Amino acid sequence: VGGMRIARSLSWQANQLYDVVICGGAAFGSCSALFLAQANPTLRILVVEHDPSYQRSATVLSAASYRTQFSTPENVKIGLFGAQFFQEARTRLLVDPQEPPDIGLHTGRGYLFLASKHHPRQADQLLRNHKVQVDSGASVQLMDAATLQAKFPWMNVDDVSLKHHPEANHSQHPAGFHWHGPRRVD
Repeated sequence: VGGMRIARSLSWQANQLYDVVICGGAAFGSCSALFLAQANPTLRILVVEHDPSYQRSATVLSAASYRTQFSTPENVKIGLFGAQFFQEARTRLLVDPQEPPDIGLHTGRGYLFLASKHHPRQADQLLRNHKVQVDSGASVQLMDAATLQAKFPWMNVDDVSLKHHPEANHSQHPAGFHWHGPRRVD
């Protein structure tokens, strides 16, 4: 059924040729199209999205955030690029100077990774990941249970041995709001 809707919605374009066809227009699809168009404005790009309203796209249905807390340098660097992209979104996604896009960015929040006292390998993994992240340029912080308790007094830390939390380059934003910018770029 979904394929039929896509086919019907694209029927007016069936006889056109495209240099690039991107399947999925949420976060990665929209940004891929944007970056390709900026790199080569002559490309004919088609983004196929099951839900053209983007109300039920993958990004809208997700936590809608970015982070740098990964275990490989490549993913950390992708996260850092995403952080910079969203921090510059009001200028990077600008179409109408009178109406800069509001992506609803909420900085200073991030993912909290905890290691249990009952599973020592978790702390070892957090330490390895922390080294990769710091070596790759991420600003992340390791805390013991006492420091965690001081920062989050409402949290029960009885079985926590180590905590990993971002200091910068992490954000959450209202899912759906931020994709109005990339969609508007012509």
